[in-house]
Amino acid sequence: MLSLLPAFGCSKKEATPGSSSEDRTTQQPLPGSDSEIVVHTDDLSLTLGDYKLCLALHALKGTHLSERVLANPRFQRDEAQRCLQTHFMRSYAKARHISPTSQERQEARAEFMRLAGLTHDAALAEKLGVDVAALDTLIDDALWPKKIQAYLVSQLSSDEAFELFRSDYRLYDLEWASFDNAISEAELEAFMASHAQEIKAIYEQESLRFFEPPHARFIRFGFTRQPGDTDDAPAHPWAEQLRQKTLEGGVQAARDFCLAHVHEGCVILNDADNLHDVARAEPYLWAFRTSTGTVSEHISSPAFHEIWILQEIVAPQEPDMQDEAVRRRVVRDIMALHVPSEALLVKLKDELAMPEADFRTIADSLGGTYHRLTDKRMVQITPDFIPNAVQEILKTMKDEEVNLFSDPIVEDRQVFIFRVNRIVTPTHQDYEAHGTAWRQMKSDDPKHGLVQVLLDASMPRMSSLNLRSIQTNYGILQPDGSIL
Repeated sequence: MLSLLPAFGCSKKEATPGSSSEDRTTQQPLPGSDSEIVVHTDDLSLTLGDYKLCLALHALKGTHLSERVLANPRFQRDEAQRCLQTHFMRSYAKARHISPTSQERQEARAEFMRLAGLTHDAALAEKLGVDVAALDTLIDDALWPKKIQAYLVSQLSSDEAFELFRSDYRLYDLEWASFDNAISEAELEAFMASHAQEIKAIYEQESLRFFEPPHARFIRFGFTRQPGDTDDAPAHPWAEQLRQKTLEGGVQAARDFCLAHVHEGCVILNDADNLHDVARAEPYLWAFRTSTGTVSEHISSPAFHEIWILQEIVAPQEPDMQDEAVRRRVVRDIMALHVPSEALLVKLKDELAMPEADFRTIADSLGGTYHRLTDKRMVQITPDFIPNAVQEILKTMKDEEVNLFSDPIVEDRQVFIFRVNRIVTPTHQDYEAHGTAWRQMKSDDPKHGLVQVLLDASMPRMSSLNLRSIQTNYGILQPDGSIL
């Protein structure tokens, strides 16, 4: 894709028209004010006010950002770069006279209103914390990736379009198997003895992956469920009353209400000296997006109708690498993420080398999961099952490489082995038949692949990043989970 960029009229040396945030003023802005520069480049500058508008764009799309997220220095750095990309797209579109149609803006506005459950601009602006006049800018910012993607597709020459079409419309019959990358004790011992430098390098590069996960701790009350209870049973409305009392008066009111209704089945499941502790996981994500004191919705467990009150968020903890047991756990994780189990590979090699080897049977016998796709084009092969690394290999495979088993690929603690049984590479006749439909599909690409190529190649390089103004407004997340 990088070879296509000259056709787009882009290069790293290209001067991009400035936005209002680029205007130079002689007066030094006050620290933490909206006019203070957050990111500076030769072509674009980003102010704190611009940064706040980018946060509002997340909210416009329905993404809630908690106080802890906003105070996280890593998020602050990443968001500053994402915001700079939005400003680059805005300037790029202006220079090329790209703009959403009035119908596109109207449809987007209606969808954002629906997401927010509102019907008026003033109410939406108030919810986002911006002026009403900023809504038009936010809606256009939300539409730039789609509009620029369509523009880039329209600028492709016939040869460039055909090369992308050949990749997207290439047809595959494909089978693959995935296995848990279970590392044996012997493999762990051998790796620790002979790869100390590799372990050190990977840990330093990816240390956050090996931190103890964050935890949430709760006070918890519940009304006992009886066998066969439905949501209409008495325990459910009692729990709803408990929740209301908690919202009105906090933990003490909840405790008093529960003690007063012991005969109705109320139990203090976890008090302040015995908090209920859960690691960050899908059912509990709401707790990590709120603040201390938040009262849960009604929670049904097998034994109780429960109400939880958030007391504390414990931030991720760096593992103690001096502790032998902890070090072994971390190294095992490193291996599971990067090194295929040698024991598994030996078994696979022996089985797959047999004449008339049946891939499905072999996968099942070794505890793996077998998958097959037939008559699927590259654009239809999604990462739902196949990791990105496999997709990248598929794109570069030669027609004569069919029926060969791949080398093992490790991703997310899984080992993948695949085999392509058939490849059909599109011809010029195929492009004549399907090229128009492909261009429309490419324009509607939800991943905005060509836009990402543009951003990777043409974004101006940051010459300075000032997190001080962001942190003055949103704080700094501390290791203990507090915000300073």
